[in-house]
Amino acid sequence: MQSKVIKQAKRVQADAVVQLGDFGFIFRIDRDDVERTLTNLNRWFADSDIPLYWLDGNHENFEMMAEMGAATDATEMVQLRSHITYLPRGLRWEWGGLGFMALGGAHSIDVDDRVPYVSWWPEERITHADVHRALDNGEAGVDVMLTHDSPHHPALDKFLRSFRLPYKMEEQSMASRHALDGVVDELKPKLLVHGHYHHRLTGVHGETTILGLNHSKTGAQAWAVLDTDKLDEQIEELRA
Repeated sequence: MQSKVIKQAKRVQADAVVQLGDFGFIFRIDRDDVERTLTNLNRWFADSDIPLYWLDGNHENFEMMAEMGAATDATEMVQLRSHITYLPRGLRWEWGGLGFMALGGAHSIDVDDRVPYVSWWPEERITHADVHRALDNGEAGVDVMLTHDSPHHPALDKFLRSFRLPYKMEEQSMASRHALDGVVDELKPKLLVHGHYHHRLTGVHGETTILGLNHSKTGAQAWAVLDTDKLDEQIEELRA
């Protein structure tokens, strides 16, 4: 998948690639294995001179992330390698004259099938502290939010109803979306892009246009190109 993403990024002359969660820490418990994986991945992006940024999803080893400096409550970008940088929750920054915010995390609906601190970590959940940090982190405006989970919107709600989750799972999953609802309602970004639900869909939450990306094996359905000079035009296309 990395080669396909890099090839696409080079084709459109992208300034950066942003990965929207489930970066892969969870699949590598051994610290040395993680270090090797990051080094190899960094080589791919360094060879193309394209930086990779990522935010956390619900499938990460948060314990190891914190040990390596990538704590979810970090107050600035965390550079793990020359071309790999973590975007902590609630962080704001500017690219191309637009205000951005990252807010990772989500609830795992398969948590009952996972082993705590082996294949699941409670830090996956978006907390009240994350929400407060997102709302209090500076005065800069937010045009684009990059998240793992999504706020509520009709298209997503319809898609999720098809799963018929057990009540416990549905309640916890909804709590994560409600947390994002509060941030989006307050900040009113023009666009929010997320990757949690492995389904390509668009929708609207209040004044915010939502774009959900599919999983990595679906090719072009798994990525989108954002032109900071043409944000309004791209939003119009998504809403059409």
